[in-house]
Order: sequence, then C-alpha cells, then structure tokens
Amino acid sequence: VITQEKLKETFDYKDGEFYTKESRGRLKAGFKAGCKTKRGYIAIRIDGKPYLAHRLVWLYHHGYMPPMIDHIDNNKTNNKK
Repeated sequence: VITQEKLKETFDYKDGEFYTKESRGRLKAGFKAGCKTKRGYIAIRIDGKPYLAHRLVWLYHHGYMPPMIDHIDNNKTNNKK
C-alpha cells in the first residue's frame, strides 16, 4: 500500500493533477501521471499497482487512504482538492 511519504516523493500535485518528479524510461520528469479507466476515473500506477487518482489526492493531503470518496460535482476526472 502506498504511503503519503512515498506519494510525495514520487509526484508533485497541482490543480487536481499529479506530475512525476523523476524520469522513468520514456517518461520525463514533469509528465502528467495517470490515464482514464473504462469507468471514467483517472488511475495512476505506482510500483505496478493501480490507484485511483481521487483517492491519492486525499492521501496526499490528509495522510490516509479512505475507503470511498464522493465526487460531489459528479465529474469523475475532477480531482481538485
């Protein structure tokens, strides 16, 4: 399971988006992380495991991963704090 510390070491967060801090293969530092899932959410793979971006935003700011988060505006890609 990802920790807040690991998340902050790996990504910068700005305006609802995560950006890589280090280059990895073809992806350069500063690359916007994540891709849209079939269900319409943004997912980010960390150490081979997929995480939903809206849960990572909560972890980034609050230090724990919640079991569920509601997109109050019903926009599954809006991950602004």
